[in-house]
Amino acid sequence: TQWVVEYGPTGFMPGSGTSVNTTTNPVTITGLMSDTDYDFYVYAVCSPGVDSSFTVGPVTFTTIVTCPVVSGLGVSNLTTTSADLNWTAGGIETQWNVEYGMNGFTLGSGTTVNVTTTPTTSISGLTAGTNYQYYVQAICGPGDTAQWVGPFNFMTVISCPQPTNLSAINISQTAANLMWQAGGSETSWNIEYGMAGFTQGTGTMINGTSTNPNYVTGLTDGTDYEFYVQADCGGGDMSTWAGPFSFTTLCGIKTAPYLETFGDYPPSPSIPNCWTNIGSEPWSFNASGASGPNTPGYGVAGAVDHTTGTGNYTWIDASGGIGTNELITPMIDYSSLTQPIVGFWILSNNINDAAQNVITLEGLDAGGNWVMIDQYSGNNPNWVKVSFNIPTNLPTTTQFRLVQVQNPGGNGSAFFNDLLVDDFFVDEPAPCTVNAGTAVAGTICLQAGEPTDLFDAITGYSDGNGTFYYPNAVSPSQSFAANNGSLILSGLDANVPYTFDYVVGGGNCADILSFTYTWSTAANAGGDGAVTTCSYNDVILIQALNGQVDMGGTWTDVNNVGGLVNGIFNANNSPTSGVFTFEYVVSNGTCSDTSVVTVTIDPCLSVNDNEAVTALEVYPNPVNSTLTIANFNISGYATITLVDLQGKVVYTNNVSDLTGNFQIDMSNYESGIYVVRVTTENTNQEIKVVKQ
Repeated sequence: TQWVVEYGPTGFMPGSGTSVNTTTNPVTITGLMSDTDYDFYVYAVCSPGVDSSFTVGPVTFTTIVTCPVVSGLGVSNLTTTSADLNWTAGGIETQWNVEYGMNGFTLGSGTTVNVTTTPTTSISGLTAGTNYQYYVQAICGPGDTAQWVGPFNFMTVISCPQPTNLSAINISQTAANLMWQAGGSETSWNIEYGMAGFTQGTGTMINGTSTNPNYVTGLTDGTDYEFYVQADCGGGDMSTWAGPFSFTTLCGIKTAPYLETFGDYPPSPSIPNCWTNIGSEPWSFNASGASGPNTPGYGVAGAVDHTTGTGNYTWIDASGGIGTNELITPMIDYSSLTQPIVGFWILSNNINDAAQNVITLEGLDAGGNWVMIDQYSGNNPNWVKVSFNIPTNLPTTTQFRLVQVQNPGGNGSAFFNDLLVDDFFVDEPAPCTVNAGTAVAGTICLQAGEPTDLFDAITGYSDGNGTFYYPNAVSPSQSFAANNGSLILSGLDANVPYTFDYVVGGGNCADILSFTYTWSTAANAGGDGAVTTCSYNDVILIQALNGQVDMGGTWTDVNNVGGLVNGIFNANNSPTSGVFTFEYVVSNGTCSDTSVVTVTIDPCLSVNDNEAVTALEVYPNPVNSTLTIANFNISGYATITLVDLQGKVVYTNNVSDLTGNFQIDMSNYESGIYVVRVTTENTNQEIKVVKQ
C-alpha cells in the first residue's frame, strides 16, 4: 500500500529526478512543462526501511501542448527602410512576442515588439539593401508561452539596384562598345576596365557616364579584357559593382621585336591569344614543375619554364601519331629589323635511348605556302636557344609555325622524347659583346715543375670557355678547349716563345687574340720574416726569411735607418728601439722575387743578456771560404761543431786550452744557413752563419 515514484525529463538518470512517496495509485504530479517528454520509475515499499521491490521503469509520457507555436511566417510591403511581418496563430491566442535584427543576430539581443489582437506588425528604421531575420512567440496566458519560431529571413529593398546583363559589342583590335541593362531608373554609371585579372581600383575609370553602350578605345589587339559597372542613383547613392564581364579584342598584326613567353594566360596555362593550335595531338600548355597526367615525362619530367623558372611553357607529346601538329603565330611585321632572326628555346632530353624527335620551323611565303626555315633535333638536360636568319624570300609581314616531326627511324623510340618550347621570338641578333682579351707583355715566371697556364698570358677576356689553337703545331687541327678560365698545359720548354690563338664566340659574334707565351723559372726570395733583437746585436737578415731562399740577392734598407752592410744589420747604429723594414730582391736575369724582413729592436739592458750574445764572435758572415771564430779564451776541453738547418752535424773538432782565433774551412760546403756551436764543460754557445 506504499510506493515511491521518481520522475524527470526523458533520459534522466535514476537518483537524479524528483521523488514522491505515495499511498495512492494513481498519483498526481504537477509543475510539469507543456509539450515535454518525461520518464518515471516506481518501486513498492513492503516494509519501510526493511523491504522494497525492484524499481520498474522507465515509462515515458508527453505533457499536453497548452500554447501551440505559430506558423506561416512571412513579410509583405517591403521598402528600403520598413517591412510588414505576419504569421498564422498557433491556436486562439491573441498576443505574441516578435524579435528581429540583422541576419545572424542571437535571440535575446534583437529588437522586441509585443503584438496584440492581429498576427501582424509593421517595423521601420531599417537599412536599405540589408538582410534581416525575425522570430515569433505565442502568448496564451500569464506564464503560458509557446516556443519561439524562426528565424524568417528577408532583405529590404535596394535603393540603387545593381546593373545587369553586362556585354561587349562591336569589338575591334583596339576598341569595343561596353553595354549593360539598368538596374532601376538611374541614368548615370561608373565603369572600370582593364586587362583580364586586374584588381579593382587599378583599372581605367570612366565616372558619371550617361552613355550606354559606352565606347572605349586604346585597347591592345588580341588581348583579354574585363569591365565592371556601378549605377549612380544620385545623392551619393551608389549600387554595388556588377561584373566582371570578359571580352577579347580582335587579333592584329604584331610588330617585331616580338616575344611570346606562354606565361600570362589566367586562370590556367593556355594557348596565347591570336595563336592557332592544329593537329591530331595538339600542343599543350603547362606550368613550371607540373607533374601527373597530361604533363611532360621521361627526361623532362617536372621541368620549369625558361623565362622565369616559375611560369608556363608549351610542349608536344611526341609519343603520339605522326600527324601534322602545328602551333602557328599571329601575323608579325618585322620590316623594322635590319638583321631579322626567328627562334625559340627548346628542352629535349631523351634519357631512355638515343631517339630524338624533330621540331621544324616554317614561314608563310607570299603565295600562302609554308617554307621550311630550319630544324632542330638534339638532347640536352638544359634549355637550348635555337635561332635562324629569316629567309629573304619571305614577306616582311608573315606568320611562322612550329611543326613536330617524329623520328622517322633509327635507334631508340621517339615515345620517350617529349619536347618543350618557350620564349618564341622575332628580333635582331643580340649585340656581339665577346672579347678574347689582350696579351700580357713579358715572360711568365713559374716555379720549377709547375704546369703552364695559358690564361696567365692574356687579360680582359669576356669568356673563359673559348678555344686555344696552336698554329705552330704540325697538325692545324690541334686545339684545346678552355675550361672555366684555366687551361693548364705541360711540356712547354722554358725561355722558348710559343704562339697561340684564343677564340671566343662563334659565327657573326666571335673574337680572336694571337699572343706569345714564354715562361721562365721563377726566382725565390723566400717567405717574409720577422725578428726581435737587442740594440747591441747584429742581425743576419737572410736567417729571418722562411722556406727555400735563392742566395745572391740584394738587401735594401726601406726606412734608411742605417747600419745595413752585406745583408747584416748592425743594431748599434740604429735608434735604441723601433720597428724597421728590410727588402730582399733576388733575380735570375728574367724573373725576380721580393720578400721583406721586419726587425724589432729591444733595448735589452740586462747584463746576463749582454754576456750571452757577445760570448761568440765570427767573421766574415756571410762567408765564402774561411770562417774565423774570434777571441777564444777556453781553459780545459771544448767541442766545436758545424750543423746545417736539418740538424745534421757536418763538422766536429775537439780543442783544449784555446786562446785567440779559430778558423773553419767552409769552401766545400753547400750554400745555406749553418749553426756554429762551441760546447765546454760549463757553457753551450752558438751563432748562425750564412755560406754563400
